Amino acid sequence: MTRRRPPVQIPVLLVAVVPVYNVPGGGELRFSGKILAQIYLGAIKNWNDPAISRLNPDVTLPDLPIEVFHRDEGRGTSYIFTDFLSRKSPEFRSQVGKSASPKWPVGTTAKRSVDMVEKVKATPGAIGYVERSFAIRASLAFGSVQNSSGNFVKADPASMTAACVATEGSVRQDLRISLVDARGEASYSITGITWVYLPASGLSSERGHALKEFLAWVLEDGQKMAPLLGYTSLPASLASKAREKLGTVQ
Repeated sequence: MTRRRPPVQIPVLLVAVVPVYNVPGGGELRFSGKILAQIYLGAIKNWNDPAISRLNPDVTLPDLPIEVFHRDEGRGTSYIFTDFLSRKSPEFRSQVGKSASPKWPVGTTAKRSVDMVEKVKATPGAIGYVERSFAIRASLAFGSVQNSSGNFVKADPASMTAACVATEGSVRQDLRISLVDARGEASYSITGITWVYLPASGLSSERGHALKEFLAWVLEDGQKMAPLLGYTSLPASLASKAREKLGTVQ
């Protein structure tokens, strides 16, 4: 019996998961991983909670219940988000943990990213999490997040790239890497990667050639389109490693 080789995973773009919210008069908010964990555990229930106020001394927070929204099962955004919360909160790690399908103790489900954005925009007091690209397209407020250096950093191409560069030294041969809670003063803590998974071998000659040609374009000229869509291109060194890995697909 022929043993099937594991799929090849190719990184193609950097993504950021951001905390989005609808707080009347709230302005731009700061969050820590611990605060977000407490909100998603149901321990912090109101926007004027002292713990949130301490992080946002220049903002007048309303006496308003927090309406929690989360994604449905099997979502990469949930995996990245819960990975970050689990690293920052032992309580969250033990009760919920890192998962693409977490069992949330509180909150309302949003089935798609667009659904998440619409629910948060329509609900005063709402909080959710979504890829940065969706928040930007919807003109929805998203907060800065405290990173491992103690700095509050907002997700943008520079902070996402900083997280990737800070972590590149730990890239494995199969290119597996986590950018969550990356070191560095300028790193955005809830950064992730969009992956493409390919069979290591067995594709027909025509299909394999077309697929590799397309992904080669994605990893070169196609990277220039990432900022136009709200994403961030791979650092040149990681893109080079991705092209080398693509070359191993037979």
